[in-house]
Amino acid sequence: MSFVQQNSLQVTVKAAPTSGMDARAPVGNLPDENSVYTYNLSPAEYGLLLRPGYREHAVGLDTGGGNANSGVLTIMPFTGVRPGGDDDYLFAVTNEGIWDATDFDTAPTLVQAFTDTGPGAGHGVYCHYVNDAGRDYLLYADAKNGLFEFDNDIAAGTWGRPAITGPTDLADVVFCMVHKQRLWLIEESTSSGWYLPIGAKEGAATQFHFGGKFPHGGRLYALYNWTVDGGLGMDDFLVAIATSGDVIVYQGDDPVVTDGSRPWTTTGTYYIGDIPEGRRFGSEYSGDLYLLSAFGLISMADLLKGVDSANPAKNSLAFKVARPLRQDIREKIDELGWEPIFLPPLGQLVITTPKKDDPRYIQYTMNLAVEGWGLWRDVPAQCMEDYQGTVYFGTADNRICSMSTTLDDVTLIEPPDGANGKPVEFSILSNYSHMGQPGLFKQAEFVRPNFWATTPPEYATKVLYDYDYGEPLLTPAAPAISGDAWAPPGAGTGGAYAHWDAAIWSGLAGKGQFSLIGAGGIGRSFGIAMRGSARTELRFVNWDIMWKSGGPV
Repeated sequence: MSFVQQNSLQVTVKAAPTSGMDARAPVGNLPDENSVYTYNLSPAEYGLLLRPGYREHAVGLDTGGGNANSGVLTIMPFTGVRPGGDDDYLFAVTNEGIWDATDFDTAPTLVQAFTDTGPGAGHGVYCHYVNDAGRDYLLYADAKNGLFEFDNDIAAGTWGRPAITGPTDLADVVFCMVHKQRLWLIEESTSSGWYLPIGAKEGAATQFHFGGKFPHGGRLYALYNWTVDGGLGMDDFLVAIATSGDVIVYQGDDPVVTDGSRPWTTTGTYYIGDIPEGRRFGSEYSGDLYLLSAFGLISMADLLKGVDSANPAKNSLAFKVARPLRQDIREKIDELGWEPIFLPPLGQLVITTPKKDDPRYIQYTMNLAVEGWGLWRDVPAQCMEDYQGTVYFGTADNRICSMSTTLDDVTLIEPPDGANGKPVEFSILSNYSHMGQPGLFKQAEFVRPNFWATTPPEYATKVLYDYDYGEPLLTPAAPAISGDAWAPPGAGTGGAYAHWDAAIWSGLAGKGQFSLIGAGGIGRSFGIAMRGSARTELRFVNWDIMWKSGGPV
């Protein structure tokens, strides 16, 4: 093949793909605002934002008693009522029990030991409840150890079994939630739920049988709230989900109809297919309920409209990642670790996934402002929660970490060399474009990524041709920094010192960072693969691409 030059060097600016991944669109016709994949560069306002790093908050959540420790499987924030937050707590759950891990860099305390420490212990659900007397409670339940409560007494909070009767054994209660000021419970291996009177946290619970209403059978697995306008104004519906994948929606004020209460009625029955292991597969956001199942992430609003759950509506949050998400769920549906969670401090929806045999942890993330999807990589999270405006997660090696720094794996004990933490790595592949000249061969000459950062990142790029969408092996390099280094007197020339015309004075915003990189290869359509890392906050803005066009052969 001969390459016949027809035009001189052409320049194109390709903006950061802030709409993120779109796995439903053809690779050959992916819009410029989308990427084939993006790891740790999340779609955001003004460009792609590097995800936060993480640091240790508490370590050693392990009694050392010889149990096969599962790591931190549940995090439970508790917000009290006293000003200043002095009755706020951060609890964490392992297979050994419930720990108080509120204070930074303080040894966690085991406040509730478990009897059963086998597989599944510690992976549970929780709810916050305030009774008619205004007293705060936190309730927790899992499939191995049953129901516990935290009573935030004015003197000192305590954990123990609640004073509830009705279920055969509170050790068999696997789920708890609050609906219209009623506490609801689910008993293991039954199709019944139990509920308490409005405003009550203890006493006799009343049984409500769901099983006969599930078309595909199965036992009651989870209950969720769903706030929606069902025709009579905004109302909180109760959504019951069976192990078979049946979903039943209830509306009303009282399961037992009394004078003056709205009748308790079934407003819909749906099917979402197999659901992943664990009872944390649902989350409510902005008047909608989202559920993980074999179909991916399902919106109750879509089900209400009659949208096929296997093919979500194009305006559904999960539309763009439905295909890879379904595949991941299908492969790991029997593993604990699936959870959709909305995180206001980051403005994101995050779907945690089980690590299983994967070499690296992966989470699906969506920026709620731009509704763009990306992937996080290397965040070793088994569970994740928002507490006092910061995101915390639990790890398999008995740590709680906070996403409150720009480096990964910052430890409480500084290493001997003083190099605490490592840069956050990123990787992205843009869409493929024929640059307005379909069918003609092109040759990329140079690529110049443009970032906004306080310090230059390390990065490398490679031009890929004609729909090669694998992740290439690239060796990021630091861009050349000119100017004299600012170093303490007598410090010599070594060390990571600031440089004139490159570093930023403390307290000031970032600046543009860029470097021209040579490219090569020939093809009819090309995309830009880029890998790198950064130690400070980073926003990717665009690529400058210099290329030549040739003939059709």
